[in-house]
Amino acid sequence: MTTQRQPIERLAEALRYPRYEVIPLEGTEEQVLEHIPKAAKLTVTASPQKGMEETLRLAEQLASQGYHVAPHLSA
Repeated sequence: MTTQRQPIERLAEALRYPRYEVIPLEGTEEQVLEHIPKAAKLTVTASPQKGMEETLRLAEQLASQGYHVAPHLSA
C-alpha cells in the first residue's frame, strides 16, 4: 500500500523549485540578476507590445548570465 503525501507536503515540494516567468520590460534583467537565484528556471514571455525580438534578446542575455531560460510564446 502506498501512502499519499499530505497537501502541505506537496505544496512544500512544489515551492522548493519554483519557475519564474518574466516579461521583457525595462529593468527586468537587472531585477532578475538581483533577486532570482541562478539555479531557478526562467521563462521570458513574449509581450505583444515588445514583440518577439525583445523576448529573444532578454532570453539570450539571461542565458549568458548562467540562467536556464526558455522563451514563452503566449497564444
